[in-house]
Amino acid sequence: MLWSAKSLSKQLKEWTGQYGSIYRLFIGTTPIWRRQRHATNPTFSSAKLKLMSPLVSGRIEAMLNKISTMTTTQHKEINMYELYKRLTMDVICNRCVFGIDMDMQNDIHHPYLLKSAEVFKTDADHMLLMQFSNFIPSLARPLHDILFSTAEFRRRLIKATPVLSNFITELPRLWLINRVREVVNQRVKSSSNTKERVDVLQRMMDASTIHPVIAS
Repeated sequence: MLWSAKSLSKQLKEWTGQYGSIYRLFIGTTPIWRRQRHATNPTFSSAKLKLMSPLVSGRIEAMLNKISTMTTTQHKEINMYELYKRLTMDVICNRCVFGIDMDMQNDIHHPYLLKSAEVFKTDADHMLLMQFSNFIPSLARPLHDILFSTAEFRRRLIKATPVLSNFITELPRLWLINRVREVVNQRVKSSSNTKERVDVLQRMMDASTIHPVIAS
């Protein structure tokens, strides 16, 4: 079964080669899914990507400079995988998606970098709650609500009593979600400066609505 596989992506690749495209992944449902794609697709047009090119080039240049400082001797091994992970996070957070300048290529202990690494260490499909929701789809929403309600209670408890942060920690995935929520709230408060932004987050915020999304 897929749940027992050590690597989800490798297992799907193996099945595709053996049986063809026999599986499908659906995360959103119509009409919400259609609206999400309609809002985000233009962000990856050639014109928008060209606007982001200087920033990406700047991050790549920063990585090359980092490599130059690391290669002080002629024969020195460099972990390129780690450097590429920092480059990826730098590009994602540095205006292309969130518009936040964090310089993760130099700050290897940045919380965004560490929390993201923790998220990818855990295979969600092996979690008991995820297996329950896959086995009984009707439980997916209630389990989701319970998980996030519990996490929100913990977050508010820590905020009200900071000393508890030494004993209670947020799940990495929820920590990232809460940080993104803070970025969104900050942008809402400073909406006068958002027209100059070309990142993915701003595109989604521009397409947001308080009204129910119905099928057209």
